[in-house]
Amino acid sequence: MQLRAASAIHLGMLAKVCSAAVNGVEAYPVEVEVNAGWGDTLVIIVGLPDAAVNESRDRVSTALTNSGFKFPMGRSTINLAPADVKKEGPSFDLPIAIGMLAASEQFVSEQLENFVMVGELALTGAVRSVKGALPIALRAKAEGKIGLLVPKDNAAEAAVVNGLQVIPIQNLREAVGFLEGEVKISPTRVDLAGLFDQPHDDELDFADVKGQESVKRALEIAASGGHNVLLIGPPGTGKSKLTKRLPTILPPLTLEEALETTKIHSIVGLLAPGQALITQRPFCAPHHTPREIQNYLNRISGPLLDRIDIHVEVPAVKFREFTAERTGETSAQIRERVVAARRRQQERRAGNIDGLIDERRFLSPSEQTTEPILNPASPGIQTSDG
Repeated sequence: MQLRAASAIHLGMLAKVCSAAVNGVEAYPVEVEVNAGWGDTLVIIVGLPDAAVNESRDRVSTALTNSGFKFPMGRSTINLAPADVKKEGPSFDLPIAIGMLAASEQFVSEQLENFVMVGELALTGAVRSVKGALPIALRAKAEGKIGLLVPKDNAAEAAVVNGLQVIPIQNLREAVGFLEGEVKISPTRVDLAGLFDQPHDDELDFADVKGQESVKRALEIAASGGHNVLLIGPPGTGKSKLTKRLPTILPPLTLEEALETTKIHSIVGLLAPGQALITQRPFCAPHHTPREIQNYLNRISGPLLDRIDIHVEVPAVKFREFTAERTGETSAQIRERVVAARRRQQERRAGNIDGLIDERRFLSPSEQTTEPILNPASPGIQTSDG
């Protein structure tokens, strides 16, 4: 009986909370283990925490007090597993606080195994937004979790993941109330079809650019085939004006492409508060002075230049073209051809593994006959040293 009682006391002072962290563009699960022990009041965090994670001790302790909870007395050990991967950022504040409250038996919940949670805590107990909510939501879904507790500003981006309850949390006490079942919070929902159907008013249009028809054609080819393109020319020839209009002829993002794009923006913190999904292709307009251009060209190695598929010289626009009243094709007209070209490529690659083109389709009959002989790895061909 004494052993059983001691075991019960020990287990009652240990809590496990599910969280996640981002490594590159993917998230991985992190288990936050909190043990409330005896001795001097001290909080120790292990599991390769960085400075921001170590500072969570002060944020969490103050947030607990200001939220009306008691700071656990004695030695509290917090382990972030797996212990061999470095943990970065303040997103573990919320799971650490929940774990400390559960380990000190200030609340009881059977939902800790079912929900992943992330969030930075303010000293008042408010939950601030974090980076990487979308990849964390995808990881939670892959791990078979019921839902995800995230800051309110991150709820929309996480809610694009179907089959996952995304609970927007505004403060620590609200999170505890939800886990206890005393506070009802409706999961955030996002209409994906509505996001893609929203009209995008493009202020820029290729019709605004006078002349440079060959350059426009090169950009159309680059957009159609997904090629890298390099525009080189003197100042004032319209290079920046043309490149700024390149996104207006690119095909619409697919859901898979939108998720990948949004993941990157989420990880680096470029999503606006409450933004759910990036449905337009991102574009960063480069602009360099002639001296900078020459310096860059001198630094770029030949192999790197070889990976830029299309090199285009952009000459100065002739005066008669610049003053002509006739305008060129609109971005909408060019985009129709780009979309049609992309569609033909997809149809051509249909049925090939991983979208790779079957090169045998382009061989002559005689080449198809001799191909197995030239390929030692072909099935049915045996080679010997003798």
